[in-house]
Amino acid sequence: MPFVRNCLVPDAHPGDAAFWAKVGGQGVSLGNSMFLCTADGKVVPGFQDKFIGLWLGNWQKMSDAERRPGAVKLEERGEYKESPRNPKAIAGGLFIKTYMRALDKDAKGELFAPEKLSLGISKTVVKAEPNRDFLWIKAEEWQAMVPAQPKKGDTFPMPAAISQRMFRFHILDGACCLPGYRKTTDIQAGELSLTVEEVTASELKLGLRGAARLGAKTPYEEYDIAGTLVYDLAGKALTRFDAVALARAAAHKDAASGKLLWLGVAFELGSAARPADCRVPYRIWYDDAGFNDYFGG
Repeated sequence: MPFVRNCLVPDAHPGDAAFWAKVGGQGVSLGNSMFLCTADGKVVPGFQDKFIGLWLGNWQKMSDAERRPGAVKLEERGEYKESPRNPKAIAGGLFIKTYMRALDKDAKGELFAPEKLSLGISKTVVKAEPNRDFLWIKAEEWQAMVPAQPKKGDTFPMPAAISQRMFRFHILDGACCLPGYRKTTDIQAGELSLTVEEVTASELKLGLRGAARLGAKTPYEEYDIAGTLVYDLAGKALTRFDAVALARAAAHKDAASGKLLWLGVAFELGSAARPADCRVPYRIWYDDAGFNDYFGG
């Protein structure tokens, strides 16, 4: 089973911390590294070698008692220890998955996702995939997006807390490695508005439109933003939050080739019932000041 761990954040469960301490005690680097181990933390020999085939071969040499399903009884993880960098998912909140990607243009000027992309400092060329983060919106914030008496054609601003959060922490160059974040002074201009597009007996459909000029210095990054939100009137819940922010000009420089690429950020509603959709946003886990900075505290 593949597993990815954020090694920059302390473990919130004491059982997790004990597991990683056991792995690290066998000589494995717990920073940027790859290795294979059993469910109880026994590292498979050969992790110093980059050839994964060697790992799998050594795995096959282990006894059936160590490899068969159910061979290891997992201990309890222990009580979750909340901290500023490891908060619990906000009660009643909205959890939006974000996807940041560098985009190229073909001979006709049409945007497309390149097959390869290089990582920043190392310039390592890898298969291009969207980098991911998570937008958290408090219950009272997303509820403020829903008009009490909606009428088709009505237009009103997105609550400032949400738009500013998107501009500072989620509409930026995170195409490779850590995305970083903006200061409030980096928002040179920006607005998001919601328009009632359709009202039925069961749901409310809102159109999201906006633009932003972002950055600490020229040339600024300019983005157009568009999307669709759907609110279930009976269930009193948002069932759709789809949006895209697209840079008007090339804003990402590939580290290896030096080629300038465009930036696109997609937003998709996650499920509060799925822990994988409610991961802590980058700005929050990055340092102890992140939680208050993210929510404007």
